Amino acid sequence: MNKEQHKKLTFDDILARKMQREKDKMKVMSIYIPSMGGELIFNSLPEHKLLSILDGISGDNRAEDINMEREFIYSSCKDLQNPELHKMLGIIDPIDVVREVFTLQETDDIAKEILKFNGIGTDENKIVANIKN
Repeated sequence: MNKEQHKKLTFDDILARKMQREKDKMKVMSIYIPSMGGELIFNSLPEHKLLSILDGISGDNRAEDINMEREFIYSSCKDLQNPELHKMLGIIDPIDVVREVFTLQETDDIAKEILKFNGIGTDENKIVANIKN
């Protein structure tokens, strides 16, 4: 589309966009976990939390990147944040619940799905490329 064919945005369009962004903050998705034979529910993350976690993914250190993916998964899933679950699994650091429940491959796959769900997920995106490596 060239410049002349673009719709002129109005005050109402801007307001509608703001309202849509607020709705997006409350989105949930389910991800099927083959090893568990069911789905877990994941929430979208607030922008500040998302950016904070993504800052730790460099692509240079796979161990650090996996830890950031684990934090991403943990922060997105209320079921994994259950203190009773942590107690029953005998873990001290709550994020370790992800390590206890998912394999490395599952962690990577789930993190990629959550990234896409949060609006970060095209193949040309550096973050997803780093996670894939």
